[in-house]
Amino acid sequence: MTTITRHDPKRQGDARFYEIDGIKYPSVTSVLSVINKPALIPWATKTALESARRELVNFVGEDSLYGGKREITLADVDGIIERAKKKPNEVRDAAADIGTRAHAAFDAFIATGKVIVPDHDLMQPFENFHAWYRERQFAKLEGERVVYSQMFGYAGSLDALGITEEGRHIVVDFKTSNGLYPEFVAQVAAYRMALAEMGVNVAREAHLVRFGKDKPEFEAHRFDGAALEAAFEAFKGALAIFRWQHAGKAGA
Repeated sequence: MTTITRHDPKRQGDARFYEIDGIKYPSVTSVLSVINKPALIPWATKTALESARRELVNFVGEDSLYGGKREITLADVDGIIERAKKKPNEVRDAAADIGTRAHAAFDAFIATGKVIVPDHDLMQPFENFHAWYRERQFAKLEGERVVYSQMFGYAGSLDALGITEEGRHIVVDFKTSNGLYPEFVAQVAAYRMALAEMGVNVAREAHLVRFGKDKPEFEAHRFDGAALEAAFEAFKGALAIFRWQHAGKAGA
């Protein structure tokens, strides 16, 4: 019987690993983290500057928290800058937390058919998920599953498996991000390859579904064999870079 243990990145440096029958495999998402995301730097800069601007406006405004009655000091400026520097990470972590809890709610619904959404900030994502669920193209839908590839040496947790009338399995991945990015296609391509290696009857397609967090919207995208093959080649390149970066590190 296969034994699977997940290793939290806090214990493994900057990457997540799965231990499967005593062998450690890097997670698919950790592998893909080596891909440069050029939009993140302008976003982080804008987020930090907006945070600083809000504090400065509050400081000097007539209706400010400080009553607008004293001059700003160097210590005030240093505090504003320090809080602004932390703001992008705070926003990122809050979004990741919503994504984690939303995925748990989706998985619980798939498993039980019951709607259990205790948090108010999950109502919109879950309503969007349910709207997609009603329109899904699969005869059945199964929840999260750990997959791994001994041949290439990686592992991961796919969000769902769509099962057709003919019994073919289709990788489905859910996103609550503000957009869909190329590395997401490499992610589902890696899951699909691992699933096929594990002997599952996989279809030559995979689906990415994004659910809005604040608006009633979802977008579903299907990727076929040719697109997935190209994406998996990109994933293998990322895997080579990941191994090179982590050579000699604990857990690698």
